[in-house]
Amino acid sequence: MAQAKRLNGGPSRPADLRKLYMFKHVEDNLLEEIYPLLQRSHWRRRTEIRLRKEFHDQVGFVWSGRFRFAATRPQGEVVSLYSIASGESFGFATALARYRYGEVHRLLVDEDGIILALAADRFRALQERSQAFSLALTRALNILALDYGARVYELAVSDVRTRLVAALLRRADLQNPSRDRVLLSPTPTHIDLAAEIGASREG
Repeated sequence: MAQAKRLNGGPSRPADLRKLYMFKHVEDNLLEEIYPLLQRSHWRRRTEIRLRKEFHDQVGFVWSGRFRFAATRPQGEVVSLYSIASGESFGFATALARYRYGEVHRLLVDEDGIILALAADRFRALQERSQAFSLALTRALNILALDYGARVYELAVSDVRTRLVAALLRRADLQNPSRDRVLLSPTPTHIDLAAEIGASREG
């Protein structure tokens, strides 16, 4: 059962929101408007969050901690879809399409963290008003689409080891595409990588 503790952690002023990727270049006046609208919640490790209940019609921004977006199968098994680290977000594609989370959607907490939630209508309004926010959102959507496409291909034709190498190369390229050697920071955990390559259900 999901348990959240409401607290004062997270950003202390509007400019702090630039720690989050989508807000990095948003105009000061818009940050001032958005800041008081964000709902904060603190989630404990090993919690399973029902997104339809806890983040109904909202977009989540991970201020700290590590999470996994997941879905449940009819048999009750939870299947990880992708990992979400500090500075990243979830639910933006759903909000733009004006869809809502289903009963199967879950967020798994791998490391204690704070999530800032913004109502989907406010999110869409910000996307229309801020070119910087819209550009960041477009890039996030492109990355999500490309990642899904690559994972479908890899699951169809590659073994676990090959998929692991591909996942690490993708992370390195996103972090610094101009270098031959990259030290991943933060270091991905085994859980993150297993979720990303779909290895959690393989022997």
